[in-house]
This record gives sequence, structure tokens and C-alpha cells, in this order.
Amino acid sequence: MNANDIEGAALAIVALNIAQPGLEEENELLHIRTVDGIFEEWCPIHVPLRTRTTAEMKAADRKEIAVFSEAARMLKKLRSSKDSLFRAMVGMLE
Repeated sequence: MNANDIEGAALAIVALNIAQPGLEEENELLHIRTVDGIFEEWCPIHVPLRTRTTAEMKAADRKEIAVFSEAARMLKKLRSSKDSLFRAMVGMLE
């Protein structure tokens, strides 16, 4: 996985949360499936969950942490933006 994969997945998650700010609370299953789809698209593991080794599970966890950390960094940057449109979009999430 490269930095573009991490940034792409993080941006897709940020966009999902901006486009559908209440989805996680309103329909948790749909939100989980959508985020899983983002991970599969941007950070595929290519090993079925039931057959993953401990090392593969740890690698998947590291990918997930990296993506969510990058998404949090992106949101922080949007919140501190001087652009009122960005601040308004992020404000919808709070």
C-alpha cells in the first residue's frame, strides 16, 4: 500500500461523511458496508478474512489505522481552513 492509497481511502471516507453526515448513526450497517467498500477499492488485501494469518490481520489493522489517521488529519485541516465553504461542510459533521 502506498501513500496515494491511504490518501485516496481517507478522502473517500471524509467525502462520505460530508455527503451523508448522519449515515453512521442512522444506518450503521450501510455505513460499515460503504467504508468496507472504500477499503476494498483503495487498500485491497486480497485474502479472505477467514483465511488471513496473524501477520495479514496486523497488516490490515495498520492500513485501517493509517487511513483513519489520515482522514482525521484531513478533517482537522478542513476545520482550520480560511475558506468558509470548507468550514461549513465540516460543520455539518458536528
